[in-house]
Amino acid sequence: MPIKNNFVATSFQGYGFSEFKESKVGFAYAKNFGPRLTLGLKTTYHQLKIAGYGVTTGFSLDAGAYYQLTKELAFGAFAANVSKQNYTNKETSVYIPVSYNIGLSYSPNDKVLVAATINKVLKERVDVGIGIDYQIIPFFGLRGGLTVNPFKQYCGFGLKYKHFTLDMASVFDANLGYSPQMAISYAF
Repeated sequence: MPIKNNFVATSFQGYGFSEFKESKVGFAYAKNFGPRLTLGLKTTYHQLKIAGYGVTTGFSLDAGAYYQLTKELAFGAFAANVSKQNYTNKETSVYIPVSYNIGLSYSPNDKVLVAATINKVLKERVDVGIGIDYQIIPFFGLRGGLTVNPFKQYCGFGLKYKHFTLDMASVFDANLGYSPQMAISYAF
């Protein structure tokens, strides 16, 4: 929700099934510093339920920056869980991933956006990804992409109607198969 040069947002995420469920609730704040630079912070409450082990919770803090280099080219960077928090309870302490990410996007026109990312999760290998978004018509776009460590393929589409957005996607992982995803958002 924009408030002058400030933006606030909330997020809700859920993943899993009865034996394993991960939930997240986040609150984000971003501020424009001129027409090209935006900085943001996000705090997230995490909850993890594992059958036979109970429930554990944790908090994390993320920080990010976005810079519009030219009309067509933008750069972004963010760090997830910069506070290096864990899930904790009496029985267990589980690692909440810490990651550092940079990305570049190129949009030669109103229909095409190409993006590339480099992602480093602590204790894991560096991952590189590339993706494309093609707006077939103003309210409907197709998307695809891949990452290399581990190799995953992504495809999906997005629908926009006034302030509402619906995004549907599927990820193919050789070990896990297909994982569908959905996001619904409303912008004030």
